[in-house]
Amino acid sequence: MGKVLQYGGRISCRLCGLAVLLWLGSFSVSVSAAPALCQPHPQAEWMALADLRQMLEEYGYVIQTLSVKGDCYEMQGKNQEGEPVRLLMDTQSADVVLSEQDEEPDL
Repeated sequence: MGKVLQYGGRISCRLCGLAVLLWLGSFSVSVSAAPALCQPHPQAEWMALADLRQMLEEYGYVIQTLSVKGDCYEMQGKNQEGEPVRLLMDTQSADVVLSEQDEEPDL
């Protein structure tokens, strides 16, 4: 479903497609020490925030914030089970590059 890439001695998981969001929602993943690397894309090639918001909501996420962080889209909210979650996604493909679940989200 994804491939593991080695960056400077730390591991970053790049997952293929938004279909894995449901799968990610069922696991507690803490990879805050890993670098979240999104590929830079020209802004004209970015997925529209409204489209990304709709896609995430269709997968059952409750979005508290959806914004741009560096070269990534960042979503903070709750997953299908109501647990706090933070996702960093590629601005063009919406591939998840980082998923974190916490007791308390960093808002």
